Amino acid sequence: MPKVSKEYMDNKRLLIIDAAQRVLEKKTMSTITMQDVINESGLSQGGIYRFFKDVDEILAEMISILRGRIDIISKVDEIAASNADFETKFKALADIPIKLMEDDIYQLGKTDYEIALFAINYPERINKILSNTTRISNKGYLRSAMYKLVKDEVERRLNSGSKMYYTFDDIISYIVYSYTGIETEAVFNKYYASPGQTICTLSDVRRMFTIMTENAIHMINKEVV
Repeated sequence: MPKVSKEYMDNKRLLIIDAAQRVLEKKTMSTITMQDVINESGLSQGGIYRFFKDVDEILAEMISILRGRIDIISKVDEIAASNADFETKFKALADIPIKLMEDDIYQLGKTDYEIALFAINYPERINKILSNTTRISNKGYLRSAMYKLVKDEVERRLNSGSKMYYTFDDIISYIVYSYTGIETEAVFNKYYASPGQTICTLSDVRRMFTIMTENAIHMINKEVV
């Protein structure tokens, strides 16, 4: 067999990944099979297995590629390292997912939504897949930065004698549940809701995130009277 170039091999792998992404538009991530990818790609069974040993390997590379298309880590680090006050940093971090979801809800929203559903039904399998990805989760990195920012601010206030009305757990739980709810509803309405069933009040992602941010800041500022 003649030797093939690395470029040829890389292009074939991308062709397979692109096919898997097209399948993901029709099926849930956990139900994608190797045969689905074979059928979608137009390659032979041998042609697929030459590059990937199973469908989980394909999914791991697909997730890595999707994460790499939008890299927010440097932006998160820049905000976290700045000398701005807490509210400025918090709003800047909160604005990152708004812009991403407005620009590409498929990557940030639908893929994370599918991973969450996968984790509920097949936790061991998705953990194996994610452990083989080559890029960390943008969403996870942002969440960690937000967690640290809020934790540091709460500790600063408590150490200065402030009697906060809400605990750190109250505040971070509100942020996490609100973010997850907004993202899930936005993705569901765009990709899964029946025609004509979109909930209009949840279609404006920016407005919902803005309300969440303002409420979280209010919780942090509220003290026991």
